[in-house]
Amino acid sequence: MIERLALDHEEIDEHWAKLNEVLRAPERIADPARFLELAARFEKHLKTHIERENLDFFPVLEKMLSPDQLAGIGQRMARLRE
Repeated sequence: MIERLALDHEEIDEHWAKLNEVLRAPERIADPARFLELAARFEKHLKTHIERENLDFFPVLEKMLSPDQLAGIGQRMARLRE
């Protein structure tokens, strides 16, 4: 499960890099259909990953970790998103 989630992150990062490149200069989007395809791919991978985490991974963590440990992990994750 951990390996699959890590691979998800790599794929999401790859899709974001492609999408972000286009978003840096939206006035130069020559092919709107291609842009929408990039955005849809990114969204699909991110959504699938979040579902996998919420349905498969987090329930296992909730059984294994204490509320304090879960809170600490949540705080660290929030700092990473800043």
